[in-house]
Amino acid sequence: MDVGYSTVYVEKNGLFNSRKLNIALTFHEEDIRISALKLSTLSGFFYQSGIKLNYSDIKDYEVYSTENSRALKIDFKTDSNWTDSYVFPFEPKYKIEDVITTLEEYIAKYQQRQEQLIAKEQERIREREKREEEERLHLENLHSFYNTVYNFHVKEQTPVFVFNQQDTNCFIAYIGENKDLNFLLIEAKTETEIHTIIKYNEIHYYEKAGDVHYATNINANYKGGQSFGGSFVGAKVSTGAVALGGLLLGQMGMAIGALSSYKPATYTPPTYTPSQLNISSEITKIDERSVILNYYSEQHKQYIDIELPQDIYNFLQTYLPEKKYAIVIEKEKQNAISNSSANATTSKEDTSIQRLQKLKQLYEMELITESEYAERKKEILAEI
Repeated sequence: MDVGYSTVYVEKNGLFNSRKLNIALTFHEEDIRISALKLSTLSGFFYQSGIKLNYSDIKDYEVYSTENSRALKIDFKTDSNWTDSYVFPFEPKYKIEDVITTLEEYIAKYQQRQEQLIAKEQERIREREKREEEERLHLENLHSFYNTVYNFHVKEQTPVFVFNQQDTNCFIAYIGENKDLNFLLIEAKTETEIHTIIKYNEIHYYEKAGDVHYATNINANYKGGQSFGGSFVGAKVSTGAVALGGLLLGQMGMAIGALSSYKPATYTPPTYTPSQLNISSEITKIDERSVILNYYSEQHKQYIDIELPQDIYNFLQTYLPEKKYAIVIEKEKQNAISNSSANATTSKEDTSIQRLQKLKQLYEMELITESEYAERKKEILAEI
């Protein structure tokens, strides 16, 4: 509750001149409102009204004696480290000691509120520091989990292809020591680690698949600041990458697969020619190719195709060149031809042996002479 004291002070200038001044001192919770006589070392007193001052700026206060009565003097600190002194010459009905008592009560309440505010602020600071420390420790634990798992699988010289990688999570492919193709998902926040291996001898081949399109964008520009045309290619997520994630890693893998293949929208601005209308066209290449990896699944007991982002093609070609489709197919053709020739030779050899065995049986049964046996045997051996 605000408490105020007010009076009218008559200032006399000579025998006949005087003026009435409103003297007021009102105590609010946060500040003091005053109209008083300001003490000046050069000119004595001069009147100031409508001033608002803070309790924290009170430097001193005391009973001040004027020519006619007792008054209250309050000294306030200024921003320039100076002191402003204000005098309140109240009517006799106000006891200066009672005014000072009220002033001291408001100063004490103000200081108490400030101490409470400081205590609350300190508590907020401690809580914030506590949260920051908890977050720091949590982040440190996330990094520790991530680094431990990552370094367990991926060594310094390990070839790695990144689908998606952030501070505490990743989805990568890497070549193992036995040239196995590994897929690794790490999500430190949920302490998730999913590791899938396609063994080297299970990898059949990889190849590029899909189409390349060309789109024509029309751009027009007009003098006077108006522009027409331009092209906007929307964001895209590869369904193949999603399928890969779902096949290898389940539902979470599908989310990571979508994230790893996301391509942001791009805008092609028109060419602006202020002096004339200019219409131009621009051909944009849209590459929708991906990489198909064919491997034998022990779980399904059959060969399976999975679709990978086309960016992985160079990675596979660098570290698994012998599994490239054209090379694999050529080797299989050569093997088929070799096996066919070998089978034909084996079949011919088997027939000659059978003929020799039959020829010997005829000789032992004395159905042919020795010279006939020798001559016929020589002919059969010559055919082999």
